[in-house]
Amino acid sequence: MRKIKELVDANMDDDLSLDEMAQSVELSTAHFARMFRKTTGEIPHQFVLRQKIERAKTMLRDRATRVLDVAVACGFKTQQHFAQVFREVCGTSPTEYRWELFGSGVAVNSVNNSDWASRISFELPSSSQSI
Repeated sequence: MRKIKELVDANMDDDLSLDEMAQSVELSTAHFARMFRKTTGEIPHQFVLRQKIERAKTMLRDRATRVLDVAVACGFKTQQHFAQVFREVCGTSPTEYRWELFGSGVAVNSVNNSDWASRISFELPSSSQSI
C-alpha cells in the first residue's frame, strides 16, 4: 500500500491509470483492483481522489494560494471539477473549507490585490460638476 501511496503522491498532477498502479506492484489490473478493494475497502480511483483532496486541504491552509492553483496542482482539469469532488469528499466546497479554517479574513486575503483592484471601476465627477 505504501508503494501505491508514493506513486499517487509522485503523480498527483497527472492522471494515474489503474494499469500503472497495478504494474507498480507487479500484478494484473484485475487482480490488483480486487486486492486493493479487499484491503482498503475502496476502489483505487476513490483512493486517488481522496489523496488528491488531502493534499488540497493542506494547500488550502495557505491563504495566498488561489483555489484554482490548488485544483491544478492536485491534478484536476478544472476548478469546477475540483470543487465538485471536494464537496463530495468533504461535504463542503474548497472556499467554505477555507472560510471555516480562517473565518471572514479569508475572503480578502485569498484575492490577489492587483486582480481585485483591476475589477473595480468607478468614475470621479469632473470638476465642472457639483458634488
